[in-house]
Amino acid sequence: MEPTNPTTDSVTTEAKDIPQEPSALTEETVKKLIQSETDKVRTRYSQDLKAAQDQIESLQKEKMTAAQLREYEQKQLTERLAAKEKELNDKEVSIHARDKLVAEGLDITFVDFVKADNKEKTEERIKLLKTKINEFLKLSMDDKLKEHGRDPQKGRDQVAQPSFLGMTPEQIQKKAKADPEWFRKNESEIIAALAAGKFKA
Repeated sequence: MEPTNPTTDSVTTEAKDIPQEPSALTEETVKKLIQSETDKVRTRYSQDLKAAQDQIESLQKEKMTAAQLREYEQKQLTERLAAKEKELNDKEVSIHARDKLVAEGLDITFVDFVKADNKEKTEERIKLLKTKINEFLKLSMDDKLKEHGRDPQKGRDQVAQPSFLGMTPEQIQKKAKADPEWFRKNESEIIAALAAGKFKA
């Protein structure tokens, strides 16, 4: 019977997931192996840290008097309650933020962006966000109006009448065939004017 080599056996066991041919090692395989080893190290570190903390706590308790032990346990209980209260408040504020965003017509993906320590500050952030979005939309709309030769500062009743309003439907059809780009730019307004009966007979 041949003697076994423990070093060789352990290497073989740990390397069983690695493809034998170097050409079979893909980037994805290497990433999976690295992630697996990283997870193992992280888990082992967390377990060792927890065990060390438990041991330190146990040694500290052994040296305490009964009064010190009661005070220590009271402090730990208070800290745990504070952490639970903070967690509960965080959930409540998140739900409140989501509900307020929906009520304001904003996307719920902004929850983390607007969430603050309490509901009042969260609402202030939501109002500020909506104001900023509206300002951005107004500037964007003004730029679009300027591109089409309109003055965004004028009121709706002061905006110059579009040139097609003096045309008949037949003239608009001819113009649309000759200049499809013109028709594309004015299509929605032409349809609205047609529905309102603003064209010449």
